[in-house]
Amino acid sequence: MNAIKSTTRNPKECNLNATCGEVAFSEVDSPMGDSPARKARPKGFARSQVGYWKKALRVSPTGNFMVQVSYGGRRGRFTFERNAEAAAEKARQIFLCIQKDGWEAAIVRFSPRGAASSRRKTEEARVSALGGRLESPSIGDFLGIAREFSTVRPITFQGYAKALRLIVSEVFSVPHLETVPVTGKRKSRRKGPEELVRIKDLRRSPGGLARWQAAVDAVKLADLTPDKVAAWGKAYVERAVEKAGGDLRAKERAQVSFNSVIRNAKALFGEKKQKYLPKLEKRIVLSRPLPFDGVAMEEEHSMSYHSRIDPGELLNAAVTGLEPANPEAFKALVLCLVLGLRRSEADTLLWRQLDFENREVSIEPTEFYALKSKKSARVLALDDRTLAILRGWNARANRSAFVLESPSAPRPLARSRFWRCNATFEALGKWLKGQGVTAQKPIHDLRKETGTLLLKQGQPIELVSRYLGHSAIAITLKHYADFKERAKVDLASLMPAEIVDFPGAAADAERESPAKPAIG
Repeated sequence: MNAIKSTTRNPKECNLNATCGEVAFSEVDSPMGDSPARKARPKGFARSQVGYWKKALRVSPTGNFMVQVSYGGRRGRFTFERNAEAAAEKARQIFLCIQKDGWEAAIVRFSPRGAASSRRKTEEARVSALGGRLESPSIGDFLGIAREFSTVRPITFQGYAKALRLIVSEVFSVPHLETVPVTGKRKSRRKGPEELVRIKDLRRSPGGLARWQAAVDAVKLADLTPDKVAAWGKAYVERAVEKAGGDLRAKERAQVSFNSVIRNAKALFGEKKQKYLPKLEKRIVLSRPLPFDGVAMEEEHSMSYHSRIDPGELLNAAVTGLEPANPEAFKALVLCLVLGLRRSEADTLLWRQLDFENREVSIEPTEFYALKSKKSARVLALDDRTLAILRGWNARANRSAFVLESPSAPRPLARSRFWRCNATFEALGKWLKGQGVTAQKPIHDLRKETGTLLLKQGQPIELVSRYLGHSAIAITLKHYADFKERAKVDLASLMPAEIVDFPGAAADAERESPAKPAIG
């Protein structure tokens, strides 16, 4: 064994340390009192005297000297090498250290290996008492275990995790910016040559993002309390208003953003899923209150969509300008505006989901697409003009399984948002902005325009909600006005008939459509 380094300048004590070698320690769990493994307490000496410990020594099965120390309701066994004088003196020092500084200090000082073993046994006992659960999970621990039990789409869970990490990073001031030197120098009249630098956002590069996430994930979940989250939310809105120079619209946008982040992060704790939290708590200990318990949402302004688009003018402009230049972007426009599809639904729409015989499109889960919610599944009826357009596309299709063609392969298990037709959507977005559609998400505004026009034409709010695939009618009510009159839905009729130019199109257009609801 390695000799323990002396903590004193006394030559005699140094010699004792070297002679005695490293001390081994083990916890004694047997009841207090005499036992065959323990000598009766020596009489005639105080425990501060070396004579007491000389009499207390006994020989272990390995031939080394050992002694049991009892103090403060705790017992431990110390084993020394084969030198009685050194062992007795070391036992006395250990007792005096226990008496003065406590058991843990003595074990660490005189038996480092014993201290490590003691900590390990203590941790094992703690884990056993917790039933194997992780007692103090970090943000990373929580997200890793929550992902195992989550039933939402991987991309949805990733959005929840992103929201939680954003909150944690700002609450605990985890830095995401760093200064990076740039090649070259510039001259300053006052300071001479200066290094060129730029500010880099770690979250914008794969390596930097990993480092930033690791720092955020190391934060303990129990440290994220409702009070800290609420204080962060207040500061978040105030900063946005201050940055915008007191603009009230900036405050409204910040309130909407704050509510969205809180809503997504809060979803990780499964308040609406009664079976989720119990499963989670079989693996980790969740301190109460949970991080978002009692955190109030900001009061939002009206989310009702106000139409700023003339669908007829937009479609006619697309027929003459967009379709000849970029047929795929034109397809995306029709799918998102005429059928009201989400971008993800249009991106992965398969030809097999179109039933030309029954004149309908089925929005359903496929091997390439997981529904946003169960109520996203729906069947859309096709009017004559839309049916003719889709048949024309199908007749000219290049053997692709997808309605929108793209050289990129789908990534159904991607954890971050991925569009196989990203180039097509970028081209469409650029064209829409050129047509005066100035929304931050112009393609999503097409879908909102669909909902608004259906309501203006008199469709009941319940049918419009189903047509758009909303998970709850409350979402429809939040974003759209409720019109009462009924009217036929025929958005594609706003386009000129010249767009339908394949054989048999005229017969399809003249054939009378069977009476059927807009959705199934």
